[in-house]
Amino acid sequence: MTVSIFKRKINSSVILCTSLFAVFVAVNAYVLLSPQGLPKIQGVIIPDAQKISEFTLVDHNNQPFTQNDLQGNWVLLSYGYTDCPDVCPITLNIMANVERRLHESGRFDDLQMLFYTIDPLRDTVEHLSEYITFFSEDFIGLTYGLQHQTNHIPFEQSLGIISAITPLPADEQKDDLKGYSVSHGVVLYLINPDGKLQAILKPEITKYGSHFFETDTIYQDYVSIRKHFG
Repeated sequence: MTVSIFKRKINSSVILCTSLFAVFVAVNAYVLLSPQGLPKIQGVIIPDAQKISEFTLVDHNNQPFTQNDLQGNWVLLSYGYTDCPDVCPITLNIMANVERRLHESGRFDDLQMLFYTIDPLRDTVEHLSEYITFFSEDFIGLTYGLQHQTNHIPFEQSLGIISAITPLPADEQKDDLKGYSVSHGVVLYLINPDGKLQAILKPEITKYGSHFFETDTIYQDYVSIRKHFG
């Protein structure tokens, strides 16, 4: 089963690279052709929000999660894996800070935070439930695969999610409980109440190449977008 996941991930990465390129071209076309007056953010606003194809995932309560569940509220989505040592937990903590600030302000606080795991082999529903609720009881964790009838590829393709699960060399596997390494991109996706991709928030990058988000930047960018689109 592990080998099957590896093969699917390798094939999916090729598809998703093509998808990400398409998203990149489309987003930059929006920027070039869009009217003036869009707020400036640390990222890209898509004036003509991009549709997300139909998909089926499973949330951390073991309930189906589909494209319909993205509708009704604004959504901020991050992705990664629970065993991530730095970027993922730091980003989720920042998202929790943004959530608190929005509740304190009482304005534009209808923002649902989502975390999508790219490592379903390790991140079972039970494990994901323990992990995601540590940051906020209102966060929703999403996974796919092994014991569930899911269809995650359209979800990843629509957003341009890039990830890779790579088997470790035989001499390294004995020192690693998983036997594989996980890598992924670092962006946040802002989805509007119609369930469409409205903006991609980019991280800051240090001179050493490390990626990070800041609470103030995410908060201000989100508020600016909400003021613009209503």
